[in-house]
Formats: sequence, structure tokens, C-alpha cells
Amino acid sequence: MHLVIASRGAKHEHDRFITELNAKYLPIEFTEKKTGKKITRMAQVVYRPIRLGEIIFPEEHLETVCQSILDNTDLGKTHHKKHRKYFGFLRKILGLKKLPDFKIDASKPTIPIFHEAVEIVAIGTKKDRRMVGKIDGKDVEYEGL
Repeated sequence: MHLVIASRGAKHEHDRFITELNAKYLPIEFTEKKTGKKITRMAQVVYRPIRLGEIIFPEEHLETVCQSILDNTDLGKTHHKKHRKYFGFLRKILGLKKLPDFKIDASKPTIPIFHEAVEIVAIGTKKDRRMVGKIDGKDVEYEGL
């Protein structure tokens, strides 16, 4: 059973709620196919956040970041095909561009980062504004991260 919730609170209180929720176990019954006998085990209650966030980095590293965090089987698309239309809608209302087409290539550089058991959906990209400033007394133009 999946109970989808919206929650709000001070970060430390919210973190404690999640930690305590994930520490709970409830009985789950299995039925042996051959005999019909019930077997009871314990199942962990799991909190899986659904989050929207942006990863900010210099534009020239887009491919490296994607190579590092996206699933190479479907290049950052949700594994639930029926949900894909919602991400397209979200991309539109957020004013994002579709992720450019490229193939994950294990020979290219990556940033080592843990993302096992985390579904990461690439919703879209947005370019940063060009900024003007000074570095070491020199006028420079740069990507305003």
C-alpha cells in the first residue's frame, strides 16, 4: 500500500519523523502456493520522498552530470511510463527545455555520487543569465549560477 502525503515542519522535526517512520516494521503475510499455509514476516515501513529540485553547475558540464546521475537505460525518464506526460507538463509550466539527446557512455567522465535506489527523472534544463563582474581586477563575463 502506498499512502501519498504532503508534510511540513521544521527540518530537524521532519527528519526525526522520517527516521522514526523508517524504523518501524509491520507484519506481512505470504501464502505458500503449494499448501496455502500462511507465513508471516516483518516488512519495513518506508518513507520515499517525492522531491523537485534543481542541480546547479556550469553549463559545459551538462553531459558529465547526466552521465553521473541518470539511469542509462532510459536517460532520466521515469520508469512509470504513465507518469511521463506529467513531467512534460511540469517542464512546460516551469519554462524548461527538454534534455538534449545523447547516450550514456561509460568511457566518458563522471562524478562519483551515490544514487542507488533513487529514481532520478530529468525534467528539463534552464540556461543561466550571463553576468558581468570583476575577477582579480579584470572585467569578466560569466555564467550567473
